[in-house]
Amino acid sequence: MAEAWITNIRHGFIRGEQVIFAIVLKETNEVIGAIGFVIHKEHERAEFGYWVGVPYWGHGYCTEAAHATIEFAFKELKVHRIFATLMSYNTASETILKKIGMKYEGHFRHHIKKWGKFEDLEQYGMLYSDFNELQEANKKSHMMEEM
Repeated sequence: MAEAWITNIRHGFIRGEQVIFAIVLKETNEVIGAIGFVIHKEHERAEFGYWVGVPYWGHGYCTEAAHATIEFAFKELKVHRIFATLMSYNTASETILKKIGMKYEGHFRHHIKKWGKFEDLEQYGMLYSDFNELQEANKKSHMMEEM
């Protein structure tokens, strides 16, 4: 299954339909997760997603990777909008999305069926203009800290 997944990622990247990065520990280069986008060129948007191995939850790795990946999407992929959906019970992912500046956009009741059970989804999104506002606020914050 892993080989098929990696092959799919490669083909999607070549076609310009997706970009997936490994999340690695800086100290050891050990892969602990993946993060990236499915790109919808015609709408200039990207669907954001990630996973991190359970032993690495709660250490800030995904938040750090998410900041870098969002910046890459806006600056390099030139998307206008990024969005992400998550299961309503996934409060850890919701926290990450909020930390990186995504805004709550809506609730989808029984939107997917997983392991035989219908699940609600939440959607978050960010526009290029939102990203720029966050970048400017961060610059001002750093300038104030240096004073």
